Amino acid sequence: MPAQNNSPETLTQPTGGVTVPAFEYGFYDQCLRESYEKFGGILDLPIVDSPYSEARRWYASGNVLDIGAGRAHALERVLDGALKDGRYYSLDTDPRGQFDFAKVQEIPDDLSFSLIVANQVFEHLTIDTSLEVMAHATAHMAPGASIVATVPNVAHPNRFMSNITHVTYWGHHSFYMLFKAAGLEVKNMARYSKVHPRGLIERLFARYAGRIYRMDWCDSLLVRAVKHA
Repeated sequence: MPAQNNSPETLTQPTGGVTVPAFEYGFYDQCLRESYEKFGGILDLPIVDSPYSEARRWYASGNVLDIGAGRAHALERVLDGALKDGRYYSLDTDPRGQFDFAKVQEIPDDLSFSLIVANQVFEHLTIDTSLEVMAHATAHMAPGASIVATVPNVAHPNRFMSNITHVTYWGHHSFYMLFKAAGLEVKNMARYSKVHPRGLIERLFARYAGRIYRMDWCDSLLVRAVKHA
């Protein structure tokens, strides 16, 4: 019997000397089982209000990095007045907006963050690119720092398919793997949605569809992972 693979294979990228894990099926399979044991099925996950409320909940002080900030810089507005001993940094590839960085490789080596937010980003990236982004982001996380990341919930009937630029299906267990591969501990996993079932009939139907068809009315997943010292 082959030995259990406890960590992904790695390769060294020439960008800043950061070691980027390569996708390895044995590690992936291990993470699926570990995530299920820790968090259960999709309908077992708690429901939270929004990624922004969670970001504010887990922010204490220090610098904040907003990956996929968008031209509106919504997170900056949410944290307005709450930033302590640090500042807000934005990262996005949209040429129509103004951002501090266009890619994670541009972040100065001596700049660290106590909170990183990646709201609806990784579904637009391949698995390999997601692993690279996470490796570089983790290198800039201070000890004890959190990353709050969200993706469409693939158990929702149409959330993932609603955008032609979505390329990677991140089920909640595979999303767990992304953070484990970066050496982080996944502390929280949850669901949220812009639209909620209203009234008794809608709630009963949502519960029935979820049980019979393994569907979920919550349209997005959220993970909080922590970097230890």
